[in-house]
Amino acid sequence: MNHPPPAMADEFCHGPDDRRIHLAIHFVQQHVAERVSVRQMAQAARMSLSHFSRTFHRVTGVTPRRYIAEARVGLARRLIAAGAESLTRVAMEAGFADQSHMTRSFKQLTGMTPTALERKRPVALGM
Repeated sequence: MNHPPPAMADEFCHGPDDRRIHLAIHFVQQHVAERVSVRQMAQAARMSLSHFSRTFHRVTGVTPRRYIAEARVGLARRLIAAGAESLTRVAMEAGFADQSHMTRSFKQLTGMTPTALERKRPVALGM
């Protein structure tokens, strides 16, 4: 995940297009658990789809689809680390179509499966 973290989005917002990209990033942050599309991101940025896709990649260094996937995997990682009850539930809460989709995306972006991360999670004593 080599793009600027969403919290630092203001640091790369220098021109009007950059500020519009920030609107799209904010949209993803607010709706990551939903079915977010690149078209919706472009609409949030008030840009045409093609101009948005090119500009987003120029500003962030990743494609809009990659950004959405990274945001979802990031949410899934946090849910797993917090002790979510099941990976199926994590997948649903993180906006993936199903657990299989989450596992593929997770492995592609992190190099490990959600199950492997879950196994690394410290087990609370006394439970």
